Amino acid sequence: MKKGYIILLCAFLLSGCVEIRHEVYATGGVEDDAIQTQKEAYTLPDGTAVSLWEPEEESHEHSYRLQDGQELLEAKLPDAIDQVMVQGLKGAEGMEPEALKEALAYYETQGPKLEIPALLEAAYADYTQCMEEGRKFLPHVASQETEPCVETERFTGFVTTTETAAGAESEETSQVALFDRSTGELIPPEDLFTVSKEEAVQLLAERCKEQLPSVDVDRMKQLISADRVQWMQEWVRIRFEKGELPKPDTDTGEQQPGMDVDTGFEFHIAYDEIKEALQPWAVPDAS
Repeated sequence: MKKGYIILLCAFLLSGCVEIRHEVYATGGVEDDAIQTQKEAYTLPDGTAVSLWEPEEESHEHSYRLQDGQELLEAKLPDAIDQVMVQGLKGAEGMEPEALKEALAYYETQGPKLEIPALLEAAYADYTQCMEEGRKFLPHVASQETEPCVETERFTGFVTTTETAAGAESEETSQVALFDRSTGELIPPEDLFTVSKEEAVQLLAERCKEQLPSVDVDRMKQLISADRVQWMQEWVRIRFEKGELPKPDTDTGEQQPGMDVDTGFEFHIAYDEIKEALQPWAVPDAS
């Protein structure tokens, strides 16, 4: 699911509904060849039953619908790790078999990050409001995928991205996990540095400030945590959510480093900028 698609489809909407009278509406990749696989996959708080529909052919697409066929939520829940190459990265294929088993066990323990019951309840509340106001409801959409994002001689990293969309409102979260390619041991980000955790956070905050001078280093240090420091093949990515950092000073022409100011900030720090504080094996060859 691409954000651009969501924006083009829903930019003018304030919720998941548009002006039109009652109409059963199903959409998405599971519409044409879907079959009902569970008649009562979930029961909403008011007792309403929600069924699960899936394509006849094997697929990761799931369609959650009311008993009259109205789709509430389209969810894409693929395997724990996408085992195809991404941007030249071998990913799972570059790991020893036992190491890959450890990585798969980690994701199995973690479980899906999408909370389907909560998403269904939100979609149903939106649908109910649309019906009460004589509007057409657009089903909510959610997806989760895990794919390779970085690799060195020592480790392979995977990024798990979740996206949800309800009308014009969309949200994306991501989390990176690094695994030793030989043993499958999970490697915490602080182990990639030769300096202390406090010094590493200080360094990252200073590099972010170079991209956004108006931000306060101490404030950024408070926000930087292990799950925000994400190793990618070409840079270290650090993400901040909406409202966590001040808006850029437009009077001075200051530009935000990445993402929309109403969504959040995303900093990309080149490995050369922090190389002196990293373990030699922590730097990808292509950076």
